[in-house]
Amino acid sequence: MIVTYRRAASPKSISRTKPSPLGLCLILLLWAPPALTGCAPTPKPVITTAAPREMIPVGQLAAWLGMRVQRSTRWSASMGDSMNTLLLMAPPRAGAVLNGRRIGGDGDVAVVGTTLTVGRALADRIRSQRRREPATAPPATLPVSARRRPTATGLVVLDAGHGGKDPGAGNKYGPSESILVVDTVLRISRALEGGGIRTILTRSDNTFVELEERANIANGAGADLFVSIHADAHPNDPDIDGFTVYVARQSSKASAALGQEIMRTMKPLCPGCRGLRKGNFRVLTHTKMPAVLVELGYLTNRAEATKLSSAAYRQQLAEAIAEAIINHLSR
Repeated sequence: MIVTYRRAASPKSISRTKPSPLGLCLILLLWAPPALTGCAPTPKPVITTAAPREMIPVGQLAAWLGMRVQRSTRWSASMGDSMNTLLLMAPPRAGAVLNGRRIGGDGDVAVVGTTLTVGRALADRIRSQRRREPATAPPATLPVSARRRPTATGLVVLDAGHGGKDPGAGNKYGPSESILVVDTVLRISRALEGGGIRTILTRSDNTFVELEERANIANGAGADLFVSIHADAHPNDPDIDGFTVYVARQSSKASAALGQEIMRTMKPLCPGCRGLRKGNFRVLTHTKMPAVLVELGYLTNRAEATKLSSAAYRQQLAEAIAEAIINHLSR
């Protein structure tokens, strides 16, 4: 670039001619961004704005696995239970570390919008490879009844009542309500998934979950149905028995239809049906999809508590409830 100067030293006295092509090249080199001069900035985690396949948010994954989220940011999350620890990392080091062992790879963990998510395939691997407590684990195979040919699809949130610091109803003849119902829910889940229906459990072990959180899990997942499992008690009348199905007072016709179907499939196992009733339980009033609450029977009734303490009987109940859910979704 050619510059001529006058005698005056002030900036106004400087005159410039039109820059030459060589001068323009020198200016571009001097002001080039770092990427052109070999000083590229440190790459940041990749944000995926649209999931290429089914991606599960961290909170939903934790509920599905029965784990508690210990820490969660946009780029990583950690969760665990009494037997497992799980670390999730976004790109560029995408993947999961389950109990100290890395599984998964690029694309399995991504940031969708502002939420850390996990691909369905990786979620299934984590679930199958996690350690489980033998006391609450269902049998290896819980076949759907041979008389059914399930063709339904959908997502069902299964809620085991109480848990952890809240044991629910006591049982003189076996495990407490919180233990019985989580085992039943695990069996229902296995039966449904064997029929092609996806499930999310609000808890899968003896942990405490707030009522609002149970409803939030279902609403956040966009579930098609919500089914809460409990066991009843009446301390002043040990002769009362039978199962009950509840829907919210302002429930939809779909909730009532699901409740009627559950009563139909359960009656052969438990003739003492106390009918379809209405009650404003928070897990029913705070959910945005058809929802029911099933009381399996009375733990204060000796005969019924003894039956509910039997794994074989809980298996039969689980099969019956799963059949009702499949029948409802197939319509």
